[in-house]
Amino acid sequence: MTIVIGILDYLQNKKYKPRNTQQPFDETKSYFGYMVFIVVAIVAALGIPNVISSISFFIPKPDLVDVMEDSNVMVMLGGYMFILAKQLVFIMVTWWAHKRHQATSQLLYVWIAIGALFANIGIFIGTNRSDIVLVAIVSLVTFRLLFPKYFKLVVLLVVGMLVGILLIMSTVRNIASISGGTSGVTDFTDNLQVYFGGPYNVAMALETKLIYPESQNWSVLFFDIFRPMIGVNMLVKDLPFEYSNIFFNQRYFYSDHATQILPMIGQGNLFFGYLLSPLLSVLVVCLAYFIQSKIDQTRSIEMFYFLTLVCTRMGMLMGQNTMNIINDLSYNLALFLIVYYVNRKIVYKKRLGDVHYE
Repeated sequence: MTIVIGILDYLQNKKYKPRNTQQPFDETKSYFGYMVFIVVAIVAALGIPNVISSISFFIPKPDLVDVMEDSNVMVMLGGYMFILAKQLVFIMVTWWAHKRHQATSQLLYVWIAIGALFANIGIFIGTNRSDIVLVAIVSLVTFRLLFPKYFKLVVLLVVGMLVGILLIMSTVRNIASISGGTSGVTDFTDNLQVYFGGPYNVAMALETKLIYPESQNWSVLFFDIFRPMIGVNMLVKDLPFEYSNIFFNQRYFYSDHATQILPMIGQGNLFFGYLLSPLLSVLVVCLAYFIQSKIDQTRSIEMFYFLTLVCTRMGMLMGQNTMNIINDLSYNLALFLIVYYVNRKIVYKKRLGDVHYE
């Protein structure tokens, strides 16, 4: 895998051209399609029962652990539409504030952009901490390109807000529960293991294959691929299969406690054996470099934002697996690309007051 990364990195650097810091993006021809989608998403969130109640506004709700897992198709679709609309609003408001600040140099527009950034980070569904952190990172990257002078101040504010949200979320998810509250040290180390498991988690993955030979079945790989895929998951969720991550956590705790993530290298070993165990990781790295090349080429702020969001997740591949990656691709990219394509095809001409399709 190191050789593959080295080759791809060399090829990527040969083609890389730094982004123009004075004009990092081009003006989007029309926002009409986006605005229509945002209105539809808001109507869906308000009109479909349980959608608006599944959304947290800065403070995680205690009853939203795995909320989207247990929801029906309409609730899931309404929730995903709302989250996409929220991010489109952030992009549109931040770009507008950037243009106004360039023209007037008024601090008001910087604060408007900061407000949009905070709203984008603080409005979320469920209790997945990495989703919130990734949105924060990509929002900051986008903000830095448009308002580099104010970036350091905003980072400090965002970090403070993130710490607060994540601390509350840890309590909401009852993450520190492996010992049942009897050992603070055990609970703390279990929490750290999620992030610093490294070789130990890989060793556990190897033992998973030995203790649970059924984890190698192709039905498990099928479920690993399609169960996390937004939309498709509703069709396959009732099949009598299990994730490979379920077997991994059973080996880890010998219970139904499930806080650890099966490393991708261990997942590859389950299905392809020792020699081909890096196969899944190599495929993800290749995809990540392809997406990075598109990020470098794009002049669209919205395409930059969503591609960076997906690529950032892939950058965590050593602590992720295909389930996380596929879920993120389908959640953050698939619906956006549809909306992006439709928006590009629709041009609203104010002077004529009608809509044209290109």
